[in-house]
Amino acid sequence: MIIKNRKMLIRILFITISIVSTIQGRVLTYDEAINIALHESYSIKSFQQDKLASQFYFNFYRAMFKPRIDFGLSLPAWNEMVTPIQQPDGLPVYNSTGSMQFSGDLSFTYMLPTGGNLALSSTIYRDNLSAILASQDYKTLKTNKAYSRLGISFNQPIFTANKLRENLREAKYLYEHSSSRFTR
Repeated sequence: MIIKNRKMLIRILFITISIVSTIQGRVLTYDEAINIALHESYSIKSFQQDKLASQFYFNFYRAMFKPRIDFGLSLPAWNEMVTPIQQPDGLPVYNSTGSMQFSGDLSFTYMLPTGGNLALSSTIYRDNLSAILASQDYKTLKTNKAYSRLGISFNQPIFTANKLRENLREAKYLYEHSSSRFTR
């Protein structure tokens, strides 16, 4: 039994020595160690991500001051309705009413540094209506209506803080703070 334990111990020792001898160590120079610490360490990667996030945050609030164009289009909305009408002879007749609507909006908004905005907007709306009257020998009534609106508006908050400017200053401060933490 002692001989079996010794053989087992020798085998384990031999396997351990063979595994340890196959592992190669790497000797780093001073410059390589500094390079790894500056480019691959967790804290540096964390600072890089923090700087990148604050840069996107700053760019977002800076873009809030750029002019904006908004376009909206309402595709044709078709509505068809059939209404029964009772006749004096007892048999109902059916009137058909239909409508098709189109609309579109276009607006150009310029943000002012004071927190307000100046906007130019236009709306176009078209409505096509048709009705078929069964009680009048299926006479068809049609109407086409079109509306358009052009407007200019000015919006300026008076008794509130300028949130756009405050948010931009905060984002700029966070970006400068994260940049200085990264480059120190």
